[in-house]
Amino acid sequence: MEITVERGKETVISRNIQVSNSDPRPIHVIATVTGSIAQFVTVEPKEFDLPAGPGLMSREPRPYKYVKVTFNIPREVEKSVYRGEILFTQQPVEGGVLGASVQLGVPVTLKIGSIAEAEFPMYLNVLIVLLVILMLTSIILWRFKP
Repeated sequence: MEITVERGKETVISRNIQVSNSDPRPIHVIATVTGSIAQFVTVEPKEFDLPAGPGLMSREPRPYKYVKVTFNIPREVEKSVYRGEILFTQQPVEGGVLGASVQLGVPVTLKIGSIAEAEFPMYLNVLIVLLVILMLTSIILWRFKP
């Protein structure tokens, strides 16, 4: 997930993530946020249960739940690129022993500031300006050549 916002404006953005269960047992899911994006992100609900699914190889529909992810970006935040993940960790609801914890993550990049400044390092911006000046100088000299 990649989100770009302008600096200096208070911004609230919401996205929905669908979480489903293909496991033939019911599961409990816990959502957490990691990385520098954690200061801007809230997840609702943070914990929820999903009923048993049809099995991994089945073509039957899987039970699912939408999780609302809200980005709250204050006006004062510095221009930068923030990264992290929204992690969904599965835990069994009833019976059995969990041999390994299953965790799936949605990588998130949040860019604050204009796209050009977030994408191009400063030296590339300087090179582009120099190329434009060189092209204009060449055109002027070519047109007024004696």
